[in-house]
Amino acid sequence: MYIKQTALKSIPHTLEDAVTRVQGRYSLTKSSQIATFYIKLPDFCSKREIKLRATVEDEACGSHNIILGMRFIQQMRMKFDFDALTIGWEDI
Repeated sequence: MYIKQTALKSIPHTLEDAVTRVQGRYSLTKSSQIATFYIKLPDFCSKREIKLRATVEDEACGSHNIILGMRFIQQMRMKFDFDALTIGWEDI
């Protein structure tokens, strides 16, 4: 998960320093920050908050403020039905 620094200005969060290690032929190890914050998914449930930890990285996000990714979808146990064009999350 990645979030832009500018997106953090509008939400309460905490930051911690972290070292990102990537394995591979052209890999780099770099220092970065991890932001911890809460989000809601109002299309599903406006009362529930989800605690997230995301790497603060402006370049990885491109034109988006936040990228949640497959790990988030798996952790939330979301189910995508591309035939019916629906998303299921728990009982919703």
